[in-house]
Amino acid sequence: MTAGIQIAAGMLAKEEGFRSKPYYCSENYPTIGYGEKIGDKYEPLPNIETTEPIAYRKMIGMVEVNEKTLLNNPDLYRCYFHLNDARKAVMLSIVYQIGIYGLLKFKKLLAALETASYDKAADEMLNSLAARQTPKRWLRNAEQMRSGVLHAYYKS
Repeated sequence: MTAGIQIAAGMLAKEEGFRSKPYYCSENYPTIGYGEKIGDKYEPLPNIETTEPIAYRKMIGMVEVNEKTLLNNPDLYRCYFHLNDARKAVMLSIVYQIGIYGLLKFKKLLAALETASYDKAADEMLNSLAARQTPKRWLRNAEQMRSGVLHAYYKS
């Protein structure tokens, strides 16, 4: 497991929190564990349960798959490979929350990352629907992208 994945896992565990039983996320998707979407919007919650170790392993698995996608897509690779681990963790957190296709809509963010313009990248993160939906999370992630240092919130 890469350092970026380890940092992202800690960030996601803190941001998502763990729930053993299904719940609706802020966007009304059935969700379980550490923010794992398990159904379509407004779909009834299934009567299932998970454990924290299982949910954590699933989260790590999803983050690993997401990193492989970032590394194997030429357009995303140019934006990702040169980032330090704290910035890679932000990218992995973004993909975990909004998916690869969601990330690909952030044209200006990706262009800023390609040229290592981290202030511009952070500004573009904050100028988004996702930032309006979960503002504290995106502000922390934008600050981490800007500084390249793990945000204090994730250290506690």
